[in-house]
Amino acid sequence: MKQVLSFLVVLNLIWLGATLPAMSAELAKEKVLMVFLFDPECQITCDKVRPAVRELKDQYSKSVSYVEIDSSDAASKVSKELADKNRILWFYNDNLKFVPVVGFFTPAGKCLKYLTGAKSKSVYTSALKKAMATK
Repeated sequence: MKQVLSFLVVLNLIWLGATLPAMSAELAKEKVLMVFLFDPECQITCDKVRPAVRELKDQYSKSVSYVEIDSSDAASKVSKELADKNRILWFYNDNLKFVPVVGFFTPAGKCLKYLTGAKSKSVYTSALKKAMATK
């Protein structure tokens, strides 16, 4: 009896392990993606943007997925992989030299808006709300 019970527990854990990533991927598909493209050398401007977009990420966490991507040469391999994973490699490649950039994407991956340079939190909020209404 203990062996059967142990087997069922293990089987259940295997099943959960197989389905949880799929469920989280499905949930991510329903969220708007907000991307912050930065360079570590861009301290003044990028450091003005980061707190605003992180606050929005926290405030709208149920509706928004958030990714920060480093555009520096040193991080290019990892950053390209991250951009590719999020289906925004073209956005990464097109905006490498224009940091900081904040992009807003539908769950299907369509870019709705991107903002270059430092903007006020209200500008980012407005763009995010429009993106959430579009999804």
